[in-house]
Amino acid sequence: MYIGNNAGNNESFWIDCNNWLCGFGYGLHKESYVSESINPLGAGYAACLGVAELFRIANSQPKNAFCKWYSLIDFSFHQSPNDLANDLPFPEQFNPGQILQVGSGAVGSNFLFFLALTNWQCNLTLVDFDAISLENCSTSLVFNEDHEKEKKVTVCDQTFPSLHITTFDGDYRDYKASTDVKQPDILLCFANERNIWKDIQYNLPPLAFHATTTRNWGVNFGRHIPLREWCLVCRFEGDLDTKKELNLGCSEGLVQNAITGEETIGMLPFLSAASALLVLVEMAKLASESYPINRNFLQFSFKSREGLFLLLPNKKKPCFVCGQQTSDLYNQIRETTKYWYLSVETAAE
Repeated sequence: MYIGNNAGNNESFWIDCNNWLCGFGYGLHKESYVSESINPLGAGYAACLGVAELFRIANSQPKNAFCKWYSLIDFSFHQSPNDLANDLPFPEQFNPGQILQVGSGAVGSNFLFFLALTNWQCNLTLVDFDAISLENCSTSLVFNEDHEKEKKVTVCDQTFPSLHITTFDGDYRDYKASTDVKQPDILLCFANERNIWKDIQYNLPPLAFHATTTRNWGVNFGRHIPLREWCLVCRFEGDLDTKKELNLGCSEGLVQNAITGEETIGMLPFLSAASALLVLVEMAKLASESYPINRNFLQFSFKSREGLFLLLPNKKKPCFVCGQQTSDLYNQIRETTKYWYLSVETAAE
């Protein structure tokens, strides 16, 4: 596998990037333009595509000539990077506001890794009650075996001093019950234990992003602009409106041998990184006057080389939680947050 432009031969894989673009293929790679931008997004997703390809190669998937490029601006694809959107300025100096991040496991820790590659002014509160186990190390770019049994929030704080992290050792309920809770501008949900999705939505969250992995080589990204888009519960309403704890999957997947048909379960470390990167992609778009640019729910599968970004529309009816939450309540609690204008503009329409 070759990394970069003008490399390889007719019997090699390659990955490449250019600002918001990421590409991969098999065969001689000729078409690429080196960018001097500090935009890490295309490079990060290209790396995930490359690692996924290594897993497919290890599973004896056939090698056929192909070339595919993706744009992380509008999530379109083409065989040539020249035919994709790549003109959105990356905010080199940006203050996204007060961030509340719930969860610092595989997706959460990887998000902090990518966030630290920017030069943004960050003020982030990190909430998690869990300690690091050895199996966490295979899906996180942050944790290693020396961190076993240490608190996740502690390791993340020590690893990324430039992010100005305030840690809270406990779950979201404990955090809300504390006396020093700050009003966040953005809420990031990277956890699914203890009915966390419902708890967050019952507390009328501000602009919220969430990302998960699936058991079938997939990643999900979701966005909630209050009063405008489905809430954290809407997409999974059928599962959350029960007493059972929601299982959104993990970075595990069944790998089938193309020759024998035998299936084995394996860890897919690129899924958590890809999910986390999609959140940073969305945050980078916040600096644009045309925000929001894309739909609010996104899926992508790495299982084959035919993976496409699937953008799904809003539900027509609110769920059993947000259906009871009025605009008056939101106005009272969230009107001072940085991105409340996104909700107000919609209400005015």
